[in-house]
Amino acid sequence: MKCTVITPVGPGHEQVAEACRDSVIAAIRNHRGLFDEIEHCVVDDTSAKLGRSAARNGAVWRAAEAGSDWVFFLDADDLICVDAFERVSPWISGYDAIWGAICEQRVESDDWRLRERQDLPITNLLEFLEFDPFYALQMGHFVRTSVARDNPFNPQMNAGEDFDYYLRIWTRYRCLKIGAPLFINRRWQHSTGPRSASGHDWSRAIRRLRARYLMDNRRELRVLLRNRPGGVTRRDKWRLRRWQVTLVGAAWMRLRAWRPRRSAARR
Repeated sequence: MKCTVITPVGPGHEQVAEACRDSVIAAIRNHRGLFDEIEHCVVDDTSAKLGRSAARNGAVWRAAEAGSDWVFFLDADDLICVDAFERVSPWISGYDAIWGAICEQRVESDDWRLRERQDLPITNLLEFLEFDPFYALQMGHFVRTSVARDNPFNPQMNAGEDFDYYLRIWTRYRCLKIGAPLFINRRWQHSTGPRSASGHDWSRAIRRLRARYLMDNRRELRVLLRNRPGGVTRRDKWRLRRWQVTLVGAAWMRLRAWRPRRSAARR
């Protein structure tokens, strides 16, 4: 079984990409897990001609043509965990996409920590929708190459293309977020390209995407809510209520998502 690690390198990430490459080499040397072959596909987009979505999509197609069974999306400013391939192995046969706990490294520090307020694991679509996106998923994850190929990132989006992709994957496939990290997010590193987006841009984009998703999938979500076991409802602002997945409720949620935000986003 083959896995391809996909890393787009955009403007401003030339230097930090070296540490990313080193982390992939260290992980391969440490333990390959169930993978017989692992390669690192680094896409040079330092001239900002592609954009991160198009760079990822092109790399996925090349991985599919090369016979790769799985891909792992790793941003150039992040590090893969040294035991990521071994850690994901128990879940490979039963799922189509696997995320890990969000793990952060602060500036000028070699120490990392798990992001607080995470609910682990996330095992189904409702749990994903009802959890604050800032604490739910991040890009570093394993996904079957065929799934990634059939669900490309939207290259027209400058912000929120990750959440748009997550919604499609969690709706159609067997997905899981495990309680251990698969990569380390180095939070002080940021791309500087013309299509880079701020945390405020990302926050506005995901609110609109989520509201539109409630509108478009309200019938299916009503069924899921009706059959949901008790005791798993989120207790924060993202909690899904039945009125939100009616025609009027979904329309109201979408209208609210277009309101200007008063405070800066966290991402």
